[in-house]
Amino acid sequence: MGLSGYDDERWIRRFAHVGRPGPYLRVLGEGELAAGDEGVVEHRPDHEVSGSMMFRALTTHRELLPELLAVEDLVGEARAKAEAYMGGLTLR
Repeated sequence: MGLSGYDDERWIRRFAHVGRPGPYLRVLGEGELAAGDEGVVEHRPDHEVSGSMMFRALTTHRELLPELLAVEDLVGEARAKAEAYMGGLTLR
């Protein structure tokens, strides 16, 4: 967004404060997508950690960090932050 004339610092703070990171999607192929087109969930994890919860845990609600440890293949940086918050104790 900074390339569009927005103040990077300001919109990043606002984005974090509101805590709505939005959906995370994977594009499987080229094509056209329009409003009202159906979306299909291909995989739903067996844990309760959402993208929104992870975002909040890593930015504004550190008390949620231990919840991230329920994600078996959690990205390394997030796992390290959660484990550090727990004092090195892991709950795998």
